[in-house]
Amino acid sequence: MRMTLKDIYEESISKDYPKRRFLDIAYDFNKYMANSLLEGEEIVLPSRLGSLFIAGRKIKPRLEDGKIKGLAPNWKATKELWERDPKAKEEKKLIYYFNEHSDGYRYRIIWSRRKSWFRNKFVYEFKLSRTNARLLSKMIQEGKTYRKNEDLH
Repeated sequence: MRMTLKDIYEESISKDYPKRRFLDIAYDFNKYMANSLLEGEEIVLPSRLGSLFIAGRKIKPRLEDGKIKGLAPNWKATKELWERDPKAKEEKKLIYYFNEHSDGYRYRIIWSRRKSWFRNKFVYEFKLSRTNARLLSKMIQEGKTYRKNEDLH
């Protein structure tokens, strides 16, 4: 079940506290945390809930049964190809992202729960909002770099 800030207010906050004020504070705090994360900082969560950071992993494409594995399809370019070339559509040829702009690294948000102490911790997930995910993508395409998986060990 996904909970929104409005749900949290309804279930957890005293009705004496103005809803609008609670939401403004929560939105501003979330924006601050997202900006810190996008700037490359590691966010240590309270109560031993772990930490959040952005890390990249080198993409290692491989061929299996004549098909490319390990690369994300570029659906926009693929659909354009299919419109120009019906034979390519019939053969289901795909165009892939090689992440040349990031030296072959694919970045993602990591929620490290290694040192956290709460039950069923792997049932939960952290998902960046669509707006922030697009901002992250834009920053990476403009040359921003983050940690690499090799740096984590």
